Amino acid sequence: MNYTKTIAISELPEGTQKAVTVAGQEVALFHHGGKITAICGTCPHQGGPLAEGKVERGADGVLRIVCPWHGWKFDIATGNTPLGLGVRQAVYNVKIQDGIIFVSDTPSVPAISPASPARARCGGRE
Repeated sequence: MNYTKTIAISELPEGTQKAVTVAGQEVALFHHGGKITAICGTCPHQGGPLAEGKVERGADGVLRIVCPWHGWKFDIATGNTPLGLGVRQAVYNVKIQDGIIFVSDTPSVPAISPASPARARCGGRE
């Protein structure tokens, strides 16, 4: 698996998220709960920028990003949604070397998205 160098870990303090570009795709990096995770950064609903949303902890303890455009929610570690729509964001592998965050060029878990203009982003499939 190939990885792309993104940003220094110092640019992603605990409790924040940031959009980066990996192999031509927008990926949302998260640093929450002491872990760094990465999912497709484009909401499959209408293409909203997930990294601009707010991360909240659900009653089940799961951290989810809330799309700033229409409120769709995605688990920042698994890409799953509690919406029950048969939707999942692509998940990318992350590794840290010498203080730099590297993200896999292709998703380790593919997206599942309904037919929409944003479907093809980040390896979406119907």
